[in-house]
Amino acid sequence: MVKGLNKIFYVLILIASLSSFSFLSASLKEKDYLIAIKGLADKGKKEELNNRSKKFFKLFPNSKYIPDVRLILAENEKDTEKSLYQYRVLVDKYRFYPTRDFAQYRICQILYLMSKWKELKHECSKGIRLFPKSRYFSSFKFLLIKAYIYLGMFDEARGVCLKMMQEDHKYENLAESLMQMSYINKKTFGHSQSYLYSLVELAEGFSESNKAQTTIYLLGKYYEARADYDPAYSAYTDLIIKFPKSPEAKFASRRLDYIKRFNPSKTNYIPDKKSLERSDKIDIQPETEIAEESYDSEIYSISLGNIYSLKHAKEIKELIQNDFAPVMIVRARNGFIIYAGRLITRELAISVKTRLALEFGLNGRVVRIIKDANRQYLYGE
Repeated sequence: MVKGLNKIFYVLILIASLSSFSFLSASLKEKDYLIAIKGLADKGKKEELNNRSKKFFKLFPNSKYIPDVRLILAENEKDTEKSLYQYRVLVDKYRFYPTRDFAQYRICQILYLMSKWKELKHECSKGIRLFPKSRYFSSFKFLLIKAYIYLGMFDEARGVCLKMMQEDHKYENLAESLMQMSYINKKTFGHSQSYLYSLVELAEGFSESNKAQTTIYLLGKYYEARADYDPAYSAYTDLIIKFPKSPEAKFASRRLDYIKRFNPSKTNYIPDKKSLERSDKIDIQPETEIAEESYDSEIYSISLGNIYSLKHAKEIKELIQNDFAPVMIVRARNGFIIYAGRLITRELAISVKTRLALEFGLNGRVVRIIKDANRQYLYGE
């Protein structure tokens, strides 16, 4: 009887061992599939990636790696709606997936690029609610502010900005909050006292932030819009000296060519308390248009597109035209393309492309424009 029990015991151990081995083999097979899928994504083999992923879902419907595969598919999908679908599945169905907050952030980035402001407002609010400890928490708030601005909800945008300044004391985030506040003030009150206060606070308190060159440039534009050419000239000149390689320096140089005809002289361009108090509380007026200047036979621009809606193209143009002028919308075969900037070197064009991506979520490509006596030609870089 004892011998019979021992035999049964050994058989059970053997079965358990075989089961463990089978389970281990299955796990290794899943991991091999995942590595292969990552490899196909790295090589840009879209069709093979989709086919291998479908096979993975079929073979391993309960795999712990399914969210990873969905993230790979989302990151490598050129169709924005399909990409959004994959990200949304990750957020809504995989509650304990560690990079779920990144998926939500990517949803917001894509909606921002597509200028879908109502959806962006909803998804940013969702990100703030679901991921209060996420590294993307401040990004959700800043994108929410932009959604409010482009929906004309300036009081709501101002409220989020004020709350950010009260709760988030990180240096760069404070600078970003103030920059957004200045934009809200400008949208609601024009070149006004509140707008000027925001710029002065940025100039004095955040001179080492990544908003420093933008602040000086906006101060120059403020004075130029009011035909106050001495401080405008001084701001633009200072910008070129302090940040010679910045895109803003290129724009400032362009504006100096116009301002010099008024024989300006150097002066202090950061207003003191008395100057601030004398500034207009409300000063609604149109933006100063930057005239199309003549350019050499070869220049560079940033191409953004294909954009399927003219309305969206116009909204993107409005978003960037103040800092990346001239901005031109061109009808393409299946939509519209935006060309931003006229830049004399490829290095400047790359820096503008980088800034468009980092600050506005707009992924463009550098194009070369060559002009002869009668026509101009575009070449991709």
